[in-house]
Amino acid sequence: MPSKNVISWTSLIDGYNYNDSPFEALSVFKEMESKLVEPDEVTLLGLVSICSKLGSFEKAQWADEYIQKRGCEPTIHITNALIDMHAKCGNIEKACRIFDRTVNRTLVTWTTMIQGLGVHGHGIEALVRFSQMQREGFKPDAVLFLCTLCACSHAGLVDEGINCFRSMTEDYSIVPWMDHYGSLVDLLCRAQQVDKAFQFVERMNSEPDERIWRALLRACKEKGDFVVARKLIIRLLDLEPQYSGNYVLASNLFAATGEWDEVKRIREEMSSARVAKTDSAYSFVELATFQH
Repeated sequence: MPSKNVISWTSLIDGYNYNDSPFEALSVFKEMESKLVEPDEVTLLGLVSICSKLGSFEKAQWADEYIQKRGCEPTIHITNALIDMHAKCGNIEKACRIFDRTVNRTLVTWTTMIQGLGVHGHGIEALVRFSQMQREGFKPDAVLFLCTLCACSHAGLVDEGINCFRSMTEDYSIVPWMDHYGSLVDLLCRAQQVDKAFQFVERMNSEPDERIWRALLRACKEKGDFVVARKLIIRLLDLEPQYSGNYVLASNLFAATGEWDEVKRIREEMSSARVAKTDSAYSFVELATFQH
């Protein structure tokens, strides 16, 4: 292109970002900056999204400082994005500080903060924000209830999670999604209340999906109830015959009960062509350089 404006640059940046290439997206952003093209709000939202995907504490700080140096008050959209970015990059304290100084909060602001607290295991703090939000006149929606239930699950707050689910259905007449059911089942299973989890599943208005059966399977295995766990793994293999994760669960289950012939059979099936192969996973940690 003989000439490029901020829309051209932003389109390319977002294209890389949406296609899970955040490093390339950030490189294009820096190239745009070197050309002295002034970013607009959409560009800055893309920048924050890129740093959120990178998960880097350092990159998050850099993006925050870059926006501050522009000298203009961030819009509520950028503020919400910054809260989400810092939470995802491990700086929940900074996310809370931005939230606390935000005056004109929206439902998205509250949802983002509660979700961030929940992911970091601060279930009580998430519930405090949830109550504060209601006192300020905000009406929670299905997404916010899901974030709150997840926060309860991460923190092991069983009674609070059950009350949250009950409030969603009874006080706000919100029809639960499968994710809501799954979060509560996961909460009960994490708390080793497997019997209560099964009772809850039996009362569900929808047919449980694979995620719920997997949560129950793991709980039964940890409890040592291999009879029920065996029935669950058979059901999972019928529901998802091409998902390799189910074969791993089955292999581990039969290994735990000493059924080595079954382990061999499962591994042979898992290596067959009809079972989808999973991509290799990776993890990383960011090393800080300390100066003395």
